[in-house]
Order: sequence, then structure tokens, then C-alpha cells
Amino acid sequence: MDNKEIIKMSAHEMNSPISVIHGYADLIECGIIKGNNAMTMAGKIKKEAKRLSRFVDEMSVFTGIMEGTVYAERLWINIEDVLEKVIEKVREDIKSDFNVQILGSGRIYANRELFKILITHIFENAIIYNESSNIKIICNICSHDDRLLLTFEDNGIGIEEEERKKVFECFYRENKEYSRKLGGNGMGLAICREIAEAENMNISISDSTMGGISVVIEKLF
Repeated sequence: MDNKEIIKMSAHEMNSPISVIHGYADLIECGIIKGNNAMTMAGKIKKEAKRLSRFVDEMSVFTGIMEGTVYAERLWINIEDVLEKVIEKVREDIKSDFNVQILGSGRIYANRELFKILITHIFENAIIYNESSNIKIICNICSHDDRLLLTFEDNGIGIEEEERKKVFECFYRENKEYSRKLGGNGMGLAICREIAEAENMNISISDSTMGGISVVIEKLF
């Protein structure tokens, strides 16, 4: 997808929440919606505004990574420390209960902020695209000599094998209705791919032993 197509798709993605915000605001302003119903509408406006704000932030990060203008500094990072901070933030943002098991330990030479964004998207996808009443995520850190293997397994709804490469494309959604319902914009894994390339990592998706997917990040030092 070239820059013109990205701009076109970005405008399309922004148009949806903007239209919702305008529509609800007009109903409130005209006095058609009052009292508790107005409060409900206000909540929906806030939700759409938050969705729009996040999309703008994600596109800023995405284009910045592509142009090499953001997060240039790299250092050795304790992976467990980043995982714990991301888990805490995701719990706060999504307000969903999930169980995480961290196996192994290790360090990675990368930009801390980009690495956090990468891990955050993986966790959010594992939780959002999961219909289980007992959401499980296993993080396996395997560091050996000059190779690091970081694996995230979940018990979510999974991804069809023929779709696994496509999910790293901008604005791609395997299940469009499901994704839109949950507020997804199809940029999460595209950002993960850009971060992986910027940090000399390889990211791929395979089957999870728990029935969902396994996201594998590999880095050679």
C-alpha cells in the first residue's frame, strides 16, 4: 500500500467516528435527546472521540516509524519489566480480566517505547479477539547466545492460516464486523510489523497450543 492509499484509507477510517459524533451531538443540541438519554449519547460521543484520538496517535507512530523520525534511541531492556508494565496498563485500559503466565527471562536491545507499543498491541489483540470466559496468555522468553525468541500464546478465536500474512497489512481486518464492533481499525499488527522491521526483528503468527494464535518475535544480536 503506497502513501496515497494510506492517506485515503485513513480519511475513510476517521470519517466513521466523526459522523457518529456529529450525529449524536446534533440530536442533543436540537433537544431531541434529553435527560438520561442525553447522558447515554454523551457517553457514546466520548467513546467515538477516544477511538478517533487513538487512531490519530497510531497513525502518527506508524508514519514516524516508516520515516525513521521517532524513537531512535536504543538500549538493553529487561523484557520482564516491560511485560509487567504493559500488562498493568492494558488491564487499566481494557478493564477485562485475563491471566498471564511469563516463562523465562532475558534482555533485548531495542527502543523501549517502540517495544512497549509492540507488546501492547499483541496483548490487546489476544484479549479483544477472545470469547473465552477465562482468557489466558502465555509469554515465553527464550534467550540463547545471539538469538532471542519471544512467544505469546493465547486461547482466543484464532486466525485462518491463509489470512496470517495479510493481518500485518494496513487497515486489514480478517473479520470486519467483529473488529469494528470492538473498535479496531486494522492498524495494530501493521504497526507491530513496522516496529519489528525497524528493530531488526522478525514477527510471525502460527497456531497456539491453547487454540488461539501464537505470535513469535525473533531477534538476532
